Amino acid sequence: MFSYGIPQKCEKCGYDIPLSQYTLKTRLCDKCIEKIKKEKEEFQKILSLDNLVINIIPIYGDESTSSIENGIRTIEYNYNHPKYELIHELGHFLLSEKTQYSYFVLQPPSNCNEEIFLYSNSIIDCFIDFNNLKIEDNHLYYIKYVKSILSGMNNIPKQATLSEIMQGFLKFFISFNYLIKNEDKEKLQEKLKMALEELKRFSIDQSIIMYPKDQRLNQKIFQNLEVKLSSFEDIKDTSNYQTITKFIYHVLRTMPFISEILLGDQIDLIFPLKNQEFLSSSFLL
Repeated sequence: MFSYGIPQKCEKCGYDIPLSQYTLKTRLCDKCIEKIKKEKEEFQKILSLDNLVINIIPIYGDESTSSIENGIRTIEYNYNHPKYELIHELGHFLLSEKTQYSYFVLQPPSNCNEEIFLYSNSIIDCFIDFNNLKIEDNHLYYIKYVKSILSGMNNIPKQATLSEIMQGFLKFFISFNYLIKNEDKEKLQEKLKMALEELKRFSIDQSIIMYPKDQRLNQKIFQNLEVKLSSFEDIKDTSNYQTITKFIYHVLRTMPFISEILLGDQIDLIFPLKNQEFLSSSFLL
């Protein structure tokens, strides 16, 4: 319980901060907030995004996110997470600038299918990370981030959902195969392989519980999924947003529990063409 009017401690440096500030999204003193803002500016400059005004809000309890609302660019960064998470959120703006497509930063429509949006976002993350990792200095932050989540991938909590685990598989299959440097991959080979196999095992088991036989995951479907994901290598440096959204569609099309009609409609909704036409007629090619 908090005592009214008694200062709380900054989570970073232990300095007293007023209760009014502690109970908002941030539990940091002004000095530590300014330090994070400076780190953001340094990473922003490294990514050649210093021409953009990007606000940052340090938060303590949720996932980090990036957004554009009414022309205002904002990152909410969980300062208890690895530093690469801040670089990654900046990378959303980098990909958006590269493709000239704001929907890689914008929040999803309120009426979209959340599951399909989250799967799509996991794949977009891979394009973001590829562009971020063109800069040598970012690799150290990235490998620390990967190491920090490997143990969780090998020890999946019982409360994890199929959706959460499949998001992880989509993202980290590409990460392990096409983003991590070879020297790091060699050092982590056994752990990486075990993590992917555990994600597959969990997903197959959960799909058996959740879906009828014709909508379940199995090893053959994962083989097909991996073939689709492997196409990332050929398009990873694209600046064409439609190339990315079509890749997302064809990857998610392999999931037997997602209706093809629903998938096409939702991709149209989440990633509309710049001229506001929908993707339906050209997307299924």
